[in-house]
Formats: sequence, structure tokens, C-alpha cells
Amino acid sequence: MDLKVSNGPGLGDERTTSLLLLGFLQSCPNSCFQRELEVLGHEFSGHLFYDDELQTDGNRSSYFSVAAETDSERQEEAVREVARQLAQIGDRLEGSIHPGMVASLVSRFSVRSLSEEDRRQCLMDALEQLMRTCPADVDHEKTQLLLTMLLAKKIADHSPALLRDVFRTTVTFINQNLLASVRNLVRSLLLSRSRRWTEWTTQQKRDCEDARWCQRCGCCLHGHGVSATDPGSEKTARDDHRVSPHHQKPGAV
Repeated sequence: MDLKVSNGPGLGDERTTSLLLLGFLQSCPNSCFQRELEVLGHEFSGHLFYDDELQTDGNRSSYFSVAAETDSERQEEAVREVARQLAQIGDRLEGSIHPGMVASLVSRFSVRSLSEEDRRQCLMDALEQLMRTCPADVDHEKTQLLLTMLLAKKIADHSPALLRDVFRTTVTFINQNLLASVRNLVRSLLLSRSRRWTEWTTQQKRDCEDARWCQRCGCCLHGHGVSATDPGSEKTARDDHRVSPHHQKPGAV
């Protein structure tokens, strides 16, 4: 397995990865660390995308830097949706992680004197071992990301008191080694949603071009049975629409 260290994430990347891992863990309802996760979630709430911090060179530090709050919410929901999708896939891969591996990781993470670098190396060693058992035709980057988050879940499930430490270590590990995969997954989801929205609006425009309209209130008559290919249906639709409550003047009975 070839894990390459990136040039370093910006603050926006770190928040994105934190939200991804948080959403992934929140999609595991039967876990033993729900109380600790709730506390962690409250700490992150509202601070993942709305900070307007600048790097020392004066540029926006966020990979998803946006001006409008609605754009921030859209990005956040996309990350959460990716997390939910990965959690669903993870349910099928969870059995590939042997309990002995989890116990060994818990033992290492419980050593308070263990450095962050050594903890990340523990994750790396476990991930490499797991990847050797994966089929050659799988999406390796996506599988690495998923297994990394599953390892974090397994450690916290075994020992909930380690959630905060393993969360921090996992976020840093992902940002150093798998950041491109996170970016690609979120970007792909946003592009897919954008295409669906474009297709929907295009279809609505076509429908409107073929529509017949009430000259009095501006309502489209398609809901009253008018057909663009049947001229006679328009008169019937207009007659039906005239007696509808929406068409009546205010106060009319």
C-alpha cells in the first residue's frame, strides 16, 4: 500500500475531515461511546465551516471557503451525506477487523506517554495489514479511508474513554495521508447533486414552455387537465379553474 503524505491541509480541510469522521461515528447508533460522542459533537457544532480565519499569507485557509451561510450549510450536508454512505458500506467491512487487532490498538492508545506520531504509526500499521486482505480491484483510497474510520470506531467502542484521543489522531492521520480521497468524495457528491438540479430545472422549464396559463391569476392550468396537444382541453381546464377557491377574488363566496 502506498500512502503519500500531502503538503498539509488547510484549516478548512481539518474541519471537513472532523465533520466527516464525526458524521461517520454518529451513524453507528449501537456503539458504546454515544455519551462521549454527544459531548464531542456539541464542541464541534457551529464551528466547522463558519470560521473566517486567514492564513499568514492573507489567503482564505478553507478548502470550502464560502461567503454565504447557505453555501456553508450545503457543503456541510454534503460531507454528512458522504459520512452516512461510508457508514453503510462500513457495516459490511467491519467483520474484517479482528478483535485481537482492536485490543492491541486500545492497549497502545491507552499509554499516555505515547506520542501522536507513534499513535498515527499504529493506525498505519493496522491499516496496511487490513489492506493486504482486500481484493486487488477495490477502490484503494476509498477503502483506506473507510477502514481508518472503522478502526477509530472499533477503538472507541472497546474503550469509550479513548474517543477524544483516537478522534484527534484519526483526523490528523486522514489529513496527512487520505485528504485527496475526502475531497474527491465530497466533490463528486456535490457535482452529482448539481447535475440532478440542472436536469430538474431544465425539465421544469420545458414544462412551462408547453403550459397554458390562467390570464386572471397566472396559475398554470396543467393541474386542471389541460393538454398542449389537445386544444379543446384548455377551455375545459379554464372552466374548472374559474370555480376553484384559488381563482376566486378575496372575499368571494
